[in-house]
Amino acid sequence: DHLTAMNPKRRTRSPRTLAWNGDFREWPGLGTVVVGPEEQYAFMQICPGFLITYDGLQASYRIERRIWTQDGKALPVGKTYLHIENDGHTKNATSFMLECRIPSVLALAGSEIVISGVSRLTGSWNYILIGGRYHLGDGREVRWPDVPVSIGPECERWVCCIACPRVETSEIASGDESRILFKLPH
Repeated sequence: DHLTAMNPKRRTRSPRTLAWNGDFREWPGLGTVVVGPEEQYAFMQICPGFLITYDGLQASYRIERRIWTQDGKALPVGKTYLHIENDGHTKNATSFMLECRIPSVLALAGSEIVISGVSRLTGSWNYILIGGRYHLGDGREVRWPDVPVSIGPECERWVCCIACPRVETSEIASGDESRILFKLPH
């Protein structure tokens, strides 16, 4: 519902927005937790097109939608945002990610994309990793390299450019999708 009209069979070089700059207005709440194969990871939907994914069986995070009510330089008053907080009890985990799903591999394959956001990160880390992966529709995945993005303790806009790997049309089966991954430090 939140993707612009696109035709993955027609390759165009004109810039387009594949996912809206989410302010998480449509917030059905945290969805059902789904455990991945061999219990390697779990995920839940938080709003249309976005998943929270984590590994480890003892991950403990609070995830909320909040409304910006302060006069800030980066967020318009009243705009909603996603608040993720590690409450310090996470064990045996290496990844916690916000995933944006795009229902096509060909829409991104071989392109350079720009991802931007307004974020702040408090704690001992000052960066997140942005990457991605293709689900080719037949159980195979192609992972993209991660790009570190510096995030300060105050809300600031950031921009990241990512080169999406090429994939041949013959490698893609029905049900393919791309996922842009925002990897948060523990």
